[in-house]
Amino acid sequence: MGYADHITHIYVPLNKNRHWYLMVVDFTNSKLVYLDSAKVPLEHDDRVAQMRNVAFFIETLLANPKMYEEKKVLSFHPSTYDIKEPTIGQQARDSKDCGMWVSQWMIMSNSWCDMIWWVNNHSRMRMAVDLVLRNHNPLKDEICRRAIKDWDSKTRNNSRSQNESKNGSAVPKSPTLG
Repeated sequence: MGYADHITHIYVPLNKNRHWYLMVVDFTNSKLVYLDSAKVPLEHDDRVAQMRNVAFFIETLLANPKMYEEKKVLSFHPSTYDIKEPTIGQQARDSKDCGMWVSQWMIMSNSWCDMIWWVNNHSRMRMAVDLVLRNHNPLKDEICRRAIKDWDSKTRNNSRSQNESKNGSAVPKSPTLG
């Protein structure tokens, strides 16, 4: 997280009754931002109460001088912040994508305010690719090698005769890892 005297936002994924939503503690604007892809009026008060409890816990942590580079406690009181609920897209009723929504919001953290997002096949695939191809994955290079080998076998076996007969050239080989 870094020192508290340098943070502007804290992103807190929350789960209540098997549903994920996101609380953003916005220290710059003194707001708790409530991002929920499946707002249910009957659950709203419980989710907001959970946010307040977590905000109070964060406030307690921030009261510790060890959290600050300058060892001077700043006066943060996120448990008293107003709740902001931006207008956002809502997932389909039968969808189980709430975790995807939370992940997407955290990935798009540089532009989370006043935006409308959608989870669709593109964002699901983007998330999968990000999880597989980022440096934190020790199997990244092996997965890429296998994907290239698979791509080459499928495109060479299935497309060679079609492409050669159409334009007289061979199917190009996929790029290699450099």
